[in-house]
Amino acid sequence: MLFDPKTPPPGWTAASGLLERDQTVAGCLARLEEVRGSCAMRDCKRRCHVDLERLARTGFGALPIAQAQRFLKCQRLDSCGLVFHVAHKASLPLDALLGRSHVRIKISCGGCGFHRVTTPEALIRKIGGPGAGSGAGATDVDDIARQVKGPCKHCGKSAWRAQVLWPDPDAWAYRAMNRRTT
Repeated sequence: MLFDPKTPPPGWTAASGLLERDQTVAGCLARLEEVRGSCAMRDCKRRCHVDLERLARTGFGALPIAQAQRFLKCQRLDSCGLVFHVAHKASLPLDALLGRSHVRIKISCGGCGFHRVTTPEALIRKIGGPGAGSGAGATDVDDIARQVKGPCKHCGKSAWRAQVLWPDPDAWAYRAMNRRTT
């Protein structure tokens, strides 16, 4: 493997212990997203495209994308009607999480909070089922909750959420927890 298992995939961050989209210009560029804006005001109808590549090349890669969007808004007295849309071209498949022993996926009920934690490898086997092909590894991380069949056994709701837990394997708490469980 030619990747550092402790480092999140490009365009993602794990500063809070959860794998989340990096909401900077460089993060959006790494995920191949297109950020476009359009104004719905009758007298404006302005359209714009945030040039992520140029911004990153000129040193604005760490700029939060929300701040870049604010800079593109006009200074109308009655507020700007520019609304931004992000086109996600690339996703994060479950396969990208394989080989990272510290990564877990938490599937929880939005109704009662009941949850289960599993490894990406076990989840791929569960989604694929017996005799299924290897297509389960291509499942997008954002689509995991939709793969859960049926309601929660505890509250009867079907409000499933999935989060990728990404603890820091160099942290003292993570090492102490692993020492206790092994």
